[in-house]
Amino acid sequence: MNTQQLVQILHDQKKEIIIDSDWIREKTSYFENFYQLIRSNDLWEFSKMDFERKPISEKKDEIIFSDESKAIDYFFYKGI
Repeated sequence: MNTQQLVQILHDQKKEIIIDSDWIREKTSYFENFYQLIRSNDLWEFSKMDFERKPISEKKDEIIFSDESKAIDYFFYKGI
């Protein structure tokens, strides 16, 4: 799956994400947990930003992917 396919599928499901050139994340309310993908040096890092009972978010469940397509697939299946 690529970014355009992800956007189309989530649009059809009425779910929102925010996309930049180096990251993809769920659109959530302030202080709400969300999943994200961040690209750094041709690697993609999937993680969950956890705000639960904390004033500052904490990164959890970090997984590194070398393939963008596999990272987007994982984001779709795990995060959404």
